[in-house]
Amino acid sequence: MRTLILLFTIIALQASATSPTLQILNAKELKQLDLTGKFAGKRFQYTADQKNVMQTFIYEFNLKQDGNIISGTSTIINDNGDYADMLLRGSIVGDKVYFEEYSIKSEIKPDAKVWCFKSGALNIRKDEFGNIKLIGATPSLIPEYYYTCTGGYTDLTRSESAETVAAISDENRLQNADEMRFTVFPNPFLEKTSVQYKLNADAKVSLEILDILGQRIALLENNVSKAAGDYTVGYQKNEVNAGIYIAKLTVNGEVFSQQIVQVK
Repeated sequence: MRTLILLFTIIALQASATSPTLQILNAKELKQLDLTGKFAGKRFQYTADQKNVMQTFIYEFNLKQDGNIISGTSTIINDNGDYADMLLRGSIVGDKVYFEEYSIKSEIKPDAKVWCFKSGALNIRKDEFGNIKLIGATPSLIPEYYYTCTGGYTDLTRSESAETVAAISDENRLQNADEMRFTVFPNPFLEKTSVQYKLNADAKVSLEILDILGQRIALLENNVSKAAGDYTVGYQKNEVNAGIYIAKLTVNGEVFSQQIVQVK
């Protein structure tokens, strides 16, 4: 019964990511927003088949933002009181926070337990009460090799005052899947992968591969004029290490992005 309750909870959380009660910040609001501070919430860890919730953790971020770069710590605690404080790093691309944990700062756990490092692309949203939220998929990965340990989903919240967060526009700018199809496959990948996207109208397009700190490592398309249609662009690793990367697609100035995992 508990598993069913948790499963219904995670489904509700995922549905809320596109609910009208969670609004997208526009470019001006994102520019004014500083994510420095504490975010608290939960991480739901999936079973191996990704169909059920196996465990729910208390999960917290303490972030510092410097330009588009973020750093800080995460804290994860299970029902038994096992916990780990981990160092994290990442960057903001469009309306997403890309992060990875990379070192354990302190921990309490049984000797046989191993913490995997989590990563993810967390959507920056604002709820109906004016709270800034970070929500999205957060798979955990084996350090160095970057193979997936488990899947998961994270929902974090920070309360803000009206003085520190710009008011949300009444216009909901949510781009749905029919308007912009943007995928990376295979993902994770070993040697090469493909970025696929669909344009519903003629557009100027740029496509970049970034590292976790937002630094460009490859420019695949540079402000190219393209007609409406489906496109596939190949990407092959070029002397880069296994790790978390970001595919950044800019269409007529609007940014879309996806996390890419290169395994070893």
